Amino acid sequence: GATARVLFALDSPPEFEFAAKAREAALGPIHVTQSLNAIGQTHDQWRAGILSEQLPVTLRVPSFIDPSLAPPGKAVMTATIGGVPSTLAEGAWNSDKRNLLIKIALSAAERAAPGLAARVIAAKTIIAKDVESEFGWSSGDFEGGELTPDQALGFRPFAEWQDGRTALRGLYLAGASAAPSPFFLGAAGAHAAASLMADLKNKVLG
Repeated sequence: GATARVLFALDSPPEFEFAAKAREAALGPIHVTQSLNAIGQTHDQWRAGILSEQLPVTLRVPSFIDPSLAPPGKAVMTATIGGVPSTLAEGAWNSDKRNLLIKIALSAAERAAPGLAARVIAAKTIIAKDVESEFGWSSGDFEGGELTPDQALGFRPFAEWQDGRTALRGLYLAGASAAPSPFFLGAAGAHAAASLMADLKNKVLG
């Protein structure tokens, strides 16, 4: 389902217990969830427009890879929360519900790095309507559509549009909503660019 994101500014880098002897283990995404059953329940609640408190969270610390993203001795962290409805069944998004997302993200972070909550200087939530308003992505969907078998890879968005070309002359489609995305990052853009260059070479665009 749709996702939300919480951005954190930390007064010191987090210390992940699982990476105590291998720091590189904390460089990639860190997935935190209650259980596999919780993921299934989250999906059902998402479809019903219910904001669950047991949501899967993916943590990343970009400043581990690029220290220039934070002042010396500080850090930045993102928490991507899955299964967050873009439209709630009961009531609209407000500050209380945004704060609940921060609470969910910090709870997951505490499981991976105890004491992390005490390092938070500031936090900002980004929900679906923020993404839709800023980028025009329907329902704030980073993936460009639900990942069902008929909407993934070669069927994205239609089986006939495999090379980036569309039915409109001169319009090429790339990104998460085009084949073979969203699993192969950059492939859709490469296909669209290759098609555009071929059409320019063959003067198809006039």
